Amino acid sequence: FAVKTLFIWFLKMEFREIDYQRESNEVVNLIRNNLNPNYSIEILKWKHLDNPFGKSASIVAIDDNKIVGVVFVMQYVFRDRLGEEIKCIRFFDACTDKDQRGKGVFKSLMNLGFELYKKQI
Repeated sequence: FAVKTLFIWFLKMEFREIDYQRESNEVVNLIRNNLNPNYSIEILKWKHLDNPFGKSASIVAIDDNKIVGVVFVMQYVFRDRLGEEIKCIRFFDACTDKDQRGKGVFKSLMNLGFELYKKQI
């Protein structure tokens, strides 16, 4: 996933993958403050890094060196009763900082998530 820079409402925002070593705590705090107050680093690791379906793709939106949005994209591969592969994705733990809402951040995160997988599905 290549780093992208998008212009949203006259703001220059960077959209890229999470650097788990440096940014996990900031992402957890964003999710706690805007989506789930019980979210933890353990949940993030279990759900998105140690998932039996594989590591989730992750995208953050950064404004002024602060993570202001996040989305995780899980890919699932199932087989139907004939053995045909069925590929699908699901978005998880997506949220935007309350001060950034209404600016298109969430929509941009979701669109980038679709772009990540559209060639694979």
